[in-house]
Amino acid sequence: MYLFNTATFGQWQLPADWLQLGDTITLSPDKPPVFGYEAIRIPLYLSWAKLLTPDKREIFTAYAHDSQTQLDYLSPKVNLLNNSFTKYPASTGFSSTYQLIANRPVNLLPPQNKDYYSHSLALLSFIAQKQSASQ
Repeated sequence: MYLFNTATFGQWQLPADWLQLGDTITLSPDKPPVFGYEAIRIPLYLSWAKLLTPDKREIFTAYAHDSQTQLDYLSPKVNLLNNSFTKYPASTGFSSTYQLIANRPVNLLPPQNKDYYSHSLALLSFIAQKQSASQ
């Protein structure tokens, strides 16, 4: 939680896919400055562990709302320096993770393609929601 509380960037104060740790915590100079497919696991795991507080949940729902308002779909990446969205929609897995974060039902949809990572995100989100509902 320390990194999530201290190392967030951009308009929505999202965590970055990659960080550089040192005297200060900054965006990695060797990687794109984005929130995307790497960092989406942060709210997934926090939600699963019941550690995603309402204020942190709002960070992700605000980003998703703004993406959907501007583009008519959920963008899977946002540049944390200029707040621009990628111009293609999120995969099923990324969208499933967002559904979990937003406290909406996670449905296991038929695969769009053979994207292992997307399927893993969807399955983990589905399991996390089912386990949370049964406790």
